Amino acid sequence: MNETLKTLCQQIGMNKLAVMVGAYNMIYSNTDNYIAFRFKMNKKYNFCKIQYNYGNDDYSMVFCKVAKFDIKNEHRIDGLYCDMLNETFESFTGLATHL
Repeated sequence: MNETLKTLCQQIGMNKLAVMVGAYNMIYSNTDNYIAFRFKMNKKYNFCKIQYNYGNDDYSMVFCKVAKFDIKNEHRIDGLYCDMLNETFESFTGLATHL
């Protein structure tokens, strides 16, 4: 995991987030600078991808519902800064990311 992704994990509090939302199947890409994970307890979405955009120095988030062979309800939010990540996750999923 490169330094950019380590910083991203610290900014969103990945360990706490994983426990609070039941995140699993976490993956990351050093070349595309993203982390992605599935999560439980939400009927509309069960997958989140957070990608760092070097050119704009901001983040993009993608939420969707992943079923066996289908992706539904895909929603993309661009232009997010680090202090907006948890709030955006909470507003789209209704799940708290911290106590």
